[in-house]
Amino acid sequence: MTLVWADAANAEDAVQEALKRAWERGRSGEVIESPSAWIAVVAMNLARSGLRRRLAERRAMDRLVPPEAEEPSDDTIEVTRAVRTLPKRERQAVVLHYFMGMKLAEIATALGISEGAVKNALFRGRRSLAKLIDNEVIA
Repeated sequence: MTLVWADAANAEDAVQEALKRAWERGRSGEVIESPSAWIAVVAMNLARSGLRRRLAERRAMDRLVPPEAEEPSDDTIEVTRAVRTLPKRERQAVVLHYFMGMKLAEIATALGISEGAVKNALFRGRRSLAKLIDNEVIA
């Protein structure tokens, strides 16, 4: 098995698991016609499944860990500060729409309000942000 799979530890684990399964089948009365062939096939399948699982885990971890981000610009910091000052409903609507890219209907469902209320929250949020950011630029 170690010649087939480069990782000796995983190959050994697969063979041990296959032997255990063969033993359990024998104890339950099942007859395996060719134990060495059966164990080889089971061990290969277990090793292949383990490899697929490790690759899937690696891909999942790669998706979870974001790439190194650049330092946020001063503009980004100002916008973030301004958004944090908005009332809760306006802040939720602005973040979901502009930062998360959600559509009005999706936001309405997520917040449990009507689409009209979402439009109103976005309007008020944009107006408040414009005033806050203009004041920051002027100051």
